[in-house]
Amino acid sequence: MKLVKQGKLHVTIEPEISDEISLLIQEFNEMMQKVNSLMETVEAKQILLKETEIKALQQQINPHFMHNIMETIIGLASEGMDEEVIQMSECMSDMLRYNTRMNDVTTLREEMEQIRNYVQVLKIRFQDRFEVYYDYDEECLDCIIVKFMLQPLVENSLTHGLAETWKDGMLRIRIVREEDLISVMIFDNGVGFSEERLEEMRRQLEITTERPLDYINQYKSLGIMNVHLRLRLYYGEKYSIEIFSKPGRGTCISIKIPYIKENNEDRADV
Repeated sequence: MKLVKQGKLHVTIEPEISDEISLLIQEFNEMMQKVNSLMETVEAKQILLKETEIKALQQQINPHFMHNIMETIIGLASEGMDEEVIQMSECMSDMLRYNTRMNDVTTLREEMEQIRNYVQVLKIRFQDRFEVYYDYDEECLDCIIVKFMLQPLVENSLTHGLAETWKDGMLRIRIVREEDLISVMIFDNGVGFSEERLEEMRRQLEITTERPLDYINQYKSLGIMNVHLRLRLYYGEKYSIEIFSKPGRGTCISIKIPYIKENNEDRADV
């Protein structure tokens, strides 16, 4: 116990005889194993969150992304499209400010504002090749969520699902409250997944749901699997995800998380 007080949590004791003291020793050993397991879980969560924030920042300010945006702004300015230049500049400023705030959780309202900025930048850049429809209950926006829960999924839909769509593209984001849960659905009418790819993704989701900590290093990059791992770690069994897709028809991702209203105590709980 003195060693544990010094921070040496891996200590174990081997009982010499079978009596009441040996039972106490056995319980002590099991308790320390649980403490170590919990410490490792908390550490893994923090590492994953920080890596996710850094990677999200890198995605937004990497040279290729910034080059494309600046080229678009220059082109708009040369054509005298001042309003579009201002819109893109304001959106980029808000996106960078959001990504560089190193907080672990946010509100659904703040995440949706980030999504609107990202969508607006791409709509201007690609000259309205797609339309976005938002359908959500106002009361849901005060829900506390893990940061970067929705943004990577929206980015996937726009940069992959609708990548080959030149007109009539559609992205729909629907958020409703279902008793003590928040239900989020993100749908695009893009290329969709093949049956083989869809089955593989569902299999990966099922495997990682059972042992999320085992797959942290494998899915560090932002995307569906990274979002899934983080939400599973933080919400446990109260979280669920489903993917529906048809080749040439589009993809729908459905997520459910606990409804946690914004206040200081709830932020600490998340």
